[in-house]
Amino acid sequence: MEGAETSFEAYEANGKGLNYIKAGKYDKAVEAFTKAIRFSKNHSPSYAGRGIAYMNLSEYEKAIKDFDTAIKKRSPKLGLYYKLRGEAYSAMKEYNKAVEDFDRAIKIEPEMLEAYFERGNAFRNLDKYSEAIADYTKVIDLDNSFLQAYNNRGR
Repeated sequence: MEGAETSFEAYEANGKGLNYIKAGKYDKAVEAFTKAIRFSKNHSPSYAGRGIAYMNLSEYEKAIKDFDTAIKKRSPKLGLYYKLRGEAYSAMKEYNKAVEDFDRAIKIEPEMLEAYFERGNAFRNLDKYSEAIADYTKVIDLDNSFLQAYNNRGR
């Protein structure tokens, strides 16, 4: 269970990592999340945060490894972690693996419009246009102000 064995120091280091991500200081974020993980090996948000920092550094294999670990922790944020790993697979042009992760994210959180959007992008890159259009339409159904979905659906 996340949080039960998480020390104050882990939360503090995790918070610093999040602030570094917001500031675009991804190397510093990796350091802070790594420190948080040293304090608590079971704190899945620290693995996910470091994975996000690695993605921003284009270190996708490291990001996937951290998302794998976050997923294994069975966090309440499991859907988010699958979506993030799917984004890392997409960045590596491994679109079939990305679609599998977006499917998992959607199964866990059926209203996660970002997962539909990213899956639509992966489908488009796989030349599966009808599936892509269906996902972009679902995004619009969930949030009709998501302009990029209209743009991508119209391509």
